[in-house]
Amino acid sequence: MNPEPPLNVLLILTDQQHAQALGSAGNPVVQTPNLDRLAEQGSRFTQHCTPCALCTPARASILSGLYPRSHGAWHVGTTLDRRIPTLADILSEQGYRCGFFGKCHLEGEKTGHADWLSPEEPYYGFQEHALAEDAPYGAWWQWICREHPEYRDQALSTLHEAFQEPPLKKGGGLLESAYGVDLPEELSHSYWITDQTLGFMARQAERGDPFVSVCSFVDPHHPWTPVGKWAEMYDPAEIPVPGAWDQGPPDMGVSNYCFEANLPLSEYQRMMALYYGMISHIDEQVARLLQQLEDLGLEDNTLVMFSSDHGDHVGNRQLIRKSGLLTWDLMNVPLLIRSPKGVAGQVVDHPTQHEDLLPTILELAGIPVPAAFQGYSFRGTLMEGASPSRSYHYFVHDSPQGQHWGVSDGKRKLTRFPQGVFRLTEIAEDPYELEAAQSRVPDSAGDLALELGDWLMRTAEYRAPKTARW
Repeated sequence: MNPEPPLNVLLILTDQQHAQALGSAGNPVVQTPNLDRLAEQGSRFTQHCTPCALCTPARASILSGLYPRSHGAWHVGTTLDRRIPTLADILSEQGYRCGFFGKCHLEGEKTGHADWLSPEEPYYGFQEHALAEDAPYGAWWQWICREHPEYRDQALSTLHEAFQEPPLKKGGGLLESAYGVDLPEELSHSYWITDQTLGFMARQAERGDPFVSVCSFVDPHHPWTPVGKWAEMYDPAEIPVPGAWDQGPPDMGVSNYCFEANLPLSEYQRMMALYYGMISHIDEQVARLLQQLEDLGLEDNTLVMFSSDHGDHVGNRQLIRKSGLLTWDLMNVPLLIRSPKGVAGQVVDHPTQHEDLLPTILELAGIPVPAAFQGYSFRGTLMEGASPSRSYHYFVHDSPQGQHWGVSDGKRKLTRFPQGVFRLTEIAEDPYELEAAQSRVPDSAGDLALELGDWLMRTAEYRAPKTARW
């Protein structure tokens, strides 16, 4: 009898995708047929969460299996300590070839780190890498400037607002960071990231090496700038009113970053139409990835995971982008997993978190899980339909006022603000968190408060120095 081939891993990440921005999650508007097919073939997790609604801490937790308190990359502008083992470090030692393509953001983007990488040197254990950040650095941007300089300005328009030269009103609306871009689809970073991933997987199939491939999209992070036909795919007038839009933002220290005063409903709908266009564009790229696995004969021994680093307010309560509020909009993110010989079509309504992904990958691959990991493998869920081992989510955010901490059992969420005030919300019944019990410790939240305190006691804290604004 021939031994089973080693497990390959394809980890697909988006940036700032709301958990409900999938057709399989019940969204009546956004079209994601390929991601929906992935959910049908595997498992969809409805209570999967990020530990932090910021790129660097969340991504570091995915790759290290550690909470932000412990891996130290606590904010954008920090750098994940190279001494902390990552997914690629561990699997490289087991004979895997590891590649990372797209947005990584384990270092401060404004340091221009992506321009300094040597293609010959591993990056956090990844032997191959080609980065495309939401900044004008890295391999995609260099390729645009070198091979397609006539589209440089259009390509720049898809990157973070902070890099626009100069900031221009391009959208025809009050929300300046929402507009379509006249850039050929095959030049977009989403298409290019997919191309890099396809090339890597094809090379490994030819060599016969097991692989880990991270395909990490920049979208649908703001600015909301779909290219070509994707900008016209959705009619803003047909976008439903965002949740609790008429209630406005809660009194929780909301910043101008996630709230712009005096925006009419039509602007939120226009933004959402563009946001959905970016997601549908990614969905088509996922189809290309899944088709290649089938064409290469790798479908039956490749673990496919799809998630996002953190969520987005998507207009709910008149909020956009992200913030340090630890709201369910930001913490709850998509998770779809198709595992060879795993349970198909199951919906898992049980807490899981980004720190759990690495232990799960290792256990599925038959590799011992280091005791230092803080996540919980849910291999039994994927293969046998068992309930995951995790009971609580744990959240953290650092602000100029101090640390925000949170804990959730999937039904209730308790947030502790720097001033020592707690806020309890019933997220199962009140997902927009409009009604809250707020006091030193709400009477009905004693168990959550004890669990939060216990978590803080049993997790060591390490804070890397901040070297850049982000």
